[in-house]
Amino acid sequence: MDDQILLEGFRAERADRDPRARAAAWSSLEERIEDASLRVENPTRVPRRGVLAALGGAATAAVVAAVLLISSGSTAEPATGQVLGETADAAASGADAPDVLAGAGQYYFVKTKKVELTGWYPGSYSVPGSPTTRKGGLSALIPTESEYWLAPSGGGRFRETMGTPEFLSSAEQTRWEQEGSPLPAGFEPRYDRAVEEEIAENAGPEEQRLEAERHVLEMRRGVRDYETPARPIEGEPMLSDLSSAPTIAAALRQAVEQGGLSGLASGTSRTGGPLDTEATIGELADLLTRPNASPALRAAAFDALSEIPGVELDRDATDLLGREGMAVRWKRPIGMESEYIFDPTTSRSLGERTVLADPTQDPVLWSGYEAGFITRDIAFLASAVVDSTR
Repeated sequence: MDDQILLEGFRAERADRDPRARAAAWSSLEERIEDASLRVENPTRVPRRGVLAALGGAATAAVVAAVLLISSGSTAEPATGQVLGETADAAASGADAPDVLAGAGQYYFVKTKKVELTGWYPGSYSVPGSPTTRKGGLSALIPTESEYWLAPSGGGRFRETMGTPEFLSSAEQTRWEQEGSPLPAGFEPRYDRAVEEEIAENAGPEEQRLEAERHVLEMRRGVRDYETPARPIEGEPMLSDLSSAPTIAAALRQAVEQGGLSGLASGTSRTGGPLDTEATIGELADLLTRPNASPALRAAAFDALSEIPGVELDRDATDLLGREGMAVRWKRPIGMESEYIFDPTTSRSLGERTVLADPTQDPVLWSGYEAGFITRDIAFLASAVVDSTR
């Protein structure tokens, strides 16, 4: 680790935790900025679920007023940096996330509510976050409520309950009903058994052994609830070990940029090298949603975000449940954007969403969809350390 990074991070963290030092630092900074007036853009309306030009139908719309404060300097725009810095102070206090880590025999309990655009082919696979493009496919907004009991070493209990699909056109809903109202893979037992048997036939010995150890508690239409052994299984929610992650902002940012923290949203395992600015923002935001992130680590993540140039802040965001907060926004590949929504007074994570920003990046996939369409919207409802999966 670069000694200069450590020294600068330590100095910055000490200043952040002292209100008088923070005030002096901001005063000094403001005196050195020639034009200290803030550029505030007119609030714009972003559709909750967009308007489907080709599909029509009764897609519900809501609006988010966005005020984007973008920096052109070496750090985030002062007002944005101040908000995130103050949120870091709230996170460091641990008021909303006590510094309690799960021990032996304990679990991290997480409850969420989600609405996600899902494409599926009845009796076959599903495509979360994307519509279907081949004949016979169905696409709808799928609401789910999820409860996870995650063991630190892997495995645990996973319960998901699906609500009624919301189709984006009356024609597609009618076709779905005529086909017997089939649900996506994982929620439709009449199809899933055949799919599971096909997967099992092609699985290796280790995969077959782990699958045999899975204990189904409930499996019926619209509900899946099962336990897995206390070891990692590919495709299931996992918690990376964050115990050795730096709690100094500059050091944490450097570790994320260089791929020093495994198991987060993007990861260098897929990019093959250091992360760019947008991917770094995504990793830090993902870190803030982890139930095993300590108050000190969450504070460092907020501080790191406050120092990244070009960070966009929506000061009037609302989550899936309508809870008010602020949102950090960043760009993603293929015309998408992501948002992490939080309560700046407590640092509490409220939700996250993925938005279609530019449909022209993939005109075949997104034919008929407009910019602003929300493909994935999650609200965080509860998080705790518990002694049982029951």
